[in-house]
Amino acid sequence: MLELKCKWDSDYRDNQVGVMDHKSFLKTLNAQHKARLNVRSDAHRLRHLMLYCAVLGMTGSWIYFAFPLWQIMMIPHGILIAFFVHTAT
Repeated sequence: MLELKCKWDSDYRDNQVGVMDHKSFLKTLNAQHKARLNVRSDAHRLRHLMLYCAVLGMTGSWIYFAFPLWQIMMIPHGILIAFFVHTAT
């Protein structure tokens, strides 16, 4: 069996100075910083939902009123609907 090995691949594995995984990163954080990162905020989610609905309404209006290039606007509108359905489930 032929095994291909890249020079830069072995060099990368051998010289992993300063490489940190997620567990060692979390150990470096103090309790106050971890608590601040874990705070849940409904305001952030509501702001995100309002922006999302505004963009969805804008693209939907563009299509409904048949503004120029309305056929092309169906692509981002469809993507927005797919993302909305995906995040709602």
